[in-house]
Amino acid sequence: MKDKVCLICHTAIDTDKEYCEFKHYKCKDTIQSKGYYHVQCFRERLSGSDVQKKLAQGAFNLLKVANKRLGVEEKEEVIF
Repeated sequence: MKDKVCLICHTAIDTDKEYCEFKHYKCKDTIQSKGYYHVQCFRERLSGSDVQKKLAQGAFNLLKVANKRLGVEEKEEVIF
């Protein structure tokens, strides 16, 4: 059988462990494509990894400082 490869990290999937399989249906009974993912890879892709969250928070803080120095008033507070 052909190895299943995660479409996010491009490494082989151990089918004895938990993984995700997604099917793209063209019609009710016609499968156009299939995709396989590690559960952790898919979870990070949906929710955003910790690195992405830290980067977003740092960028937001930088913009906050820049706006303060320019005298731009914040209209609403953003919470991450």
